[in-house]
Amino acid sequence: MNMRTNQQVVEPNEFLVTLLEALSDTTRLRIVELTLERGEVPCAELDETFGLAKSTISYHTKILNAAGLIHTEREGRFFRYGATKLAEEVLSSLRDLAPRAPCTAEPHKDTG
Repeated sequence: MNMRTNQQVVEPNEFLVTLLEALSDTTRLRIVELTLERGEVPCAELDETFGLAKSTISYHTKILNAAGLIHTEREGRFFRYGATKLAEEVLSSLRDLAPRAPCTAEPHKDTG
């Protein structure tokens, strides 16, 4: 089964890799969470919220957009970013998995 993301047809494993890579960065994950909380967010607000350069925000939003997790709206020279339905579904699923994550335990000590 092939999946479509941003007008490209990709294999399921490629899609998962793209999705997981996009969410593997803390800043990108926070951008998605912010857009889910607030709806569409102006680029200037992302700059202020994260204290990052516009070029860095642009880099992160490009990756999130390519993964289908956010959409971009242009208003003249300004951009607004919003979460997609896919982002909502993926983050909801990941949050459901979080309580089942294995606890970090102290390393096994060989008392040999």
